Amino acid sequence: MKVLVVEDVRYSSLLLERLLAEWGYEPLVAPSGAEALEALAAVPDIRAVVCDLLLPDMDGLDVCRRIREKS
Repeated sequence: MKVLVVEDVRYSSLLLERLLAEWGYEPLVAPSGAEALEALAAVPDIRAVVCDLLLPDMDGLDVCRRIREKS
């Protein structure tokens, strides 16, 4: 199962990416809300999103709202 990690702090995204891979998931990483939305449009079989609340371009709640609007 593909999981999108939206995290701008590289250390945190690496940690989540490694843990998800160890648990059998296929992690994808986006460092911003805009890149997360692009990834979701490009990879339709992403099944879950782990999103930081504080991102450089928009907050995590806005990312979640935009995902919901598109679904």
